[in-house]
Amino acid sequence: MNYLRQLVRRYRQGGCDQIRRSVVGFASRKRREFRTLGAYLANGNARGALSYGSRMVLGRDLYLAALRRRHNGELLVSFPEGRLILDLHDEGLSRELLTRGRREIVSAAAFTNALEQLAATTTGPVTVAEVGANIGYYVLLECATLDDQANVIAFEPSPRNVAFLERNLALNGLEERVEVHQQAVGDRQGEARLRLSTKSNWNRIETSGIDPPRELSGTSVPVDILSLESFLGDHSRDPKTIDAVRLDVQGYEVEVFAGMEPILAADHPMVIFVETHPNYIEPARHARMIDRLRTAGFKLLSAADDDRVYDVSSLSDDRVYDTPMELVLQRGLERAEEGPTNDTHVKTV
Repeated sequence: MNYLRQLVRRYRQGGCDQIRRSVVGFASRKRREFRTLGAYLANGNARGALSYGSRMVLGRDLYLAALRRRHNGELLVSFPEGRLILDLHDEGLSRELLTRGRREIVSAAAFTNALEQLAATTTGPVTVAEVGANIGYYVLLECATLDDQANVIAFEPSPRNVAFLERNLALNGLEERVEVHQQAVGDRQGEARLRLSTKSNWNRIETSGIDPPRELSGTSVPVDILSLESFLGDHSRDPKTIDAVRLDVQGYEVEVFAGMEPILAADHPMVIFVETHPNYIEPARHARMIDRLRTAGFKLLSAADDDRVYDVSSLSDDRVYDTPMELVLQRGLERAEEGPTNDTHVKTV
């Protein structure tokens, strides 16, 4: 009925030509939806098929709603790296893991390969600063990759996410290898406000810069914030003890990198996995961030967006400056070669 109303309105606005374009667009969207549903079914992903099919046909996820009622809002799910309690009220990361069973497949593979190379260079611990740990998906992956060498410092400002994170660490026996800090990370020490989203991985620190195009919820909460530089000082740590940093902070990455300058300047072997959001950041500030990573000696291992690989060979490529993407970078790993990760299961763009 709503679609018929839209057709009538467009006819009044532009006549038959407008209706034709609308019908063609509608048909194209439905073809994509059916292809996606077919992919879920072909891969034997019943959860994904039920969730996506419900949203496609009815406009809401009745499968997820039923799971919430049946399991009191949370569900224990097994992954190759361990087990996670998922938050069924979260429409973001937990929903994606429930219905897809994975996240950022290309970048995660490049990141774990780089961590393995780091681990091979030392017999001691490999320390990962996990900025925006959410409920612990990447913490689990890092610990599984590094095994007994894993030393993860997990930062997460959302109280709800931290509660799930700590339970997931206990569930997998990782309390001794992971320290949790209920704090945001940026370029200063003090207090900030965290704007919440129905998608927990879209929570973001409020800034005066460019707002994201999609509205978050109107709710914000006060959170503690610190820089990695101040964290190192407070805990008497050498910057060279940070071997890897993973961050997904929804447009706040400029501030995070500004607050870890001693780590960037330390010139030691290191891996960075960052999801960039140039659409959320003033272009000049984002460009300075990329330039600083280049001058710090980082080279590109992978540029991707979930299962899509960008045909980008270095950080000097223009698309790195203006396209949101996941970047996996390395410095000082002799066996690492600069260039995008690719295989037969991903699409190159």
